[in-house]
Amino acid sequence: MQLTLALGTNLGNREQNLARARQSLMDYIGPLVARTAVVETPAWGVTDQPAFLNQVIVLDATRNLRGAHRAGARLTGKALVDQLHRWLDVCQHIEQTGGRERKLHWGPRTIDIDLIFADDVHFEDHRLSLPHPWWNKRDFVGGLLQRELADLFPQHYPPQPRLEEVLPSPTPFLEAFFAALPPQIHHLPIDHLCYRVANQTDYHNYRDALVAAGHELLTEAPISGRPIATFRLLTPVRFRGQAIHLLELPAPKTGSPYPAGYEHAEMVVDQSLPKFERWLLQHTTFAPEDLDQSGRNKPLNADLRIRLDHGMSIKFHEKPLDEIISIEQGQ
Repeated sequence: MQLTLALGTNLGNREQNLARARQSLMDYIGPLVARTAVVETPAWGVTDQPAFLNQVIVLDATRNLRGAHRAGARLTGKALVDQLHRWLDVCQHIEQTGGRERKLHWGPRTIDIDLIFADDVHFEDHRLSLPHPWWNKRDFVGGLLQRELADLFPQHYPPQPRLEEVLPSPTPFLEAFFAALPPQIHHLPIDHLCYRVANQTDYHNYRDALVAAGHELLTEAPISGRPIATFRLLTPVRFRGQAIHLLELPAPKTGSPYPAGYEHAEMVVDQSLPKFERWLLQHTTFAPEDLDQSGRNKPLNADLRIRLDHGMSIKFHEKPLDEIISIEQGQ
């Protein structure tokens, strides 16, 4: 069973409040399936208070179940009611330990946790209503779900084309990619994937097929003597709780053919690139000679590259690719 929860905070260190609540929910309930971006929104209900940071997360709650239900049997009857109340108790316990004081309905709070969905369960009693009765009336819940997690909720949103309908599934590449990375950097968000093609004909065919499927062509620009098309995917690639929204499709360079397939991924770092480089050398097994620094002096979004096994590589940037494209298009 999957639980969808909405988190909000407008008191104290809001980023820290969200991070602590998210981790506590994962500890008590189960691993992360997906999460939206963190957004800042005006207060809802009682508007004369500070703005909130909001986020929606989806957790795999199967680990929290018992016996046959953990093996996939559907919860029903009293077992369902008891389990829903246990999850509600967990949310309220995390709110309480996070410093929430219930003085004013819709008032300011250090942390607020709402149960939105529990699979497709419809339930109501004196403590809990599922789905949450206000979920689709609040942009920081329904809007976030539609913009970022719609593919997980086909009962509410029509399915959109997936990358796998045009290109091979990136899952085998991502499995090998993360296996080659030190676990200390697994938390960094993957900004985009790169799929290489063997020839110009394949480049044009795949580019046109992605456009025809409805994926957004953000830009197609000549870089290093050949065009590179960048797409925002209608349905993100999901892997280990991450949502990957962007794809680079480079044409092959003249005289430098590549085997077709996913070749590298790029991550956005959570600090300056020089500081991240020092951290990387101190906390992982990478040595200075492993780091390709040829891109660190780029005037816009410098990068650090590391070549991995099996022809794969990783690049680190300070800014996401779509932000850089917006800057370039505005110049």
